[in-house]
Amino acid sequence: MSDDGAEPEKISEALARRLDVLPPDQLVRLIVLLRLPETEPRRESSRRESRARPAEVDAVRSAAQSGIVEVERLLKSHGGSVLTPDLSTLGAVAVETTVRGARALAESEQVRAIVEDLPVSGAS
Repeated sequence: MSDDGAEPEKISEALARRLDVLPPDQLVRLIVLLRLPETEPRRESSRRESRARPAEVDAVRSAAQSGIVEVERLLKSHGGSVLTPDLSTLGAVAVETTVRGARALAESEQVRAIVEDLPVSGAS
């Protein structure tokens, strides 16, 4: 992995190796997982709890708002953009940015992890 100061666990060694061979301004598609506040583990779901689920999703999105603002700022400064209109319930957002932008995202306190956005194909 490149020694650019990024936390090793934010970008896997395999992704870091792929980024290392690309030009710094090469565009890449990534999934950025934001750091969210700790929550209690869910118990087995009841009907009453399942009705509360939309409120939980809204709480995750609200908690991640400062992270989204930071991600958007970093993307803009590196010629990138957010590809998904809304944050997922896991606190993830798809982005396109330069290799340099990916490294900047990895240095952000708001980012928990970065994974490559790979195409998914069905079994034949």
